Amino acid sequence: MRLFIAAPAKIKRYEELRETFCETLKAKWVVPENLHLTYLFLGEYDPKEAINRLKGIKYEKFEAPGIGLALFGKPPRILYTPIKEKRVYLIQRQIASRFQKFDKKFVAHVTLARIKGISDLEGLYKTVSGFNKKPILSVVNEIGLYKSELKPEGAVYTLLESF
Repeated sequence: MRLFIAAPAKIKRYEELRETFCETLKAKWVVPENLHLTYLFLGEYDPKEAINRLKGIKYEKFEAPGIGLALFGKPPRILYTPIKEKRVYLIQRQIASRFQKFDKKFVAHVTLARIKGISDLEGLYKTVSGFNKKPILSVVNEIGLYKSELKPEGAVYTLLESF
């Protein structure tokens, strides 16, 4: 089963944010209920084994703010909100150690859109920078094991277990 470990994200005024970018890019926006911060992507993995490895994990529950917007890729392919809360990185390392999967390049973020085309690159960068220091969303730090099913209309995520 295709699995990942994540925390859900909450966003306000998502439609308004999407409309801001309608003239500069074509994108596949993540549906609000699928917004999340991925701590660790497991890929094909036995869910019982994953649950056993996560049992007893200790962490403080908190909400981490997502401030501003950023882009991955040259040319940009992902529009996201960075999460800079240090506790998120500590939790990610704790999770990774339970699976012996360490990602030195872990960047805490919530993907908002996968960019399919850009009509105005300069305008895109300008719009993104206009959100600098603005709160976009919050990550509710509740660790969950999710199943990911890839379908033609988009990914479907199902929470299997919370910790």
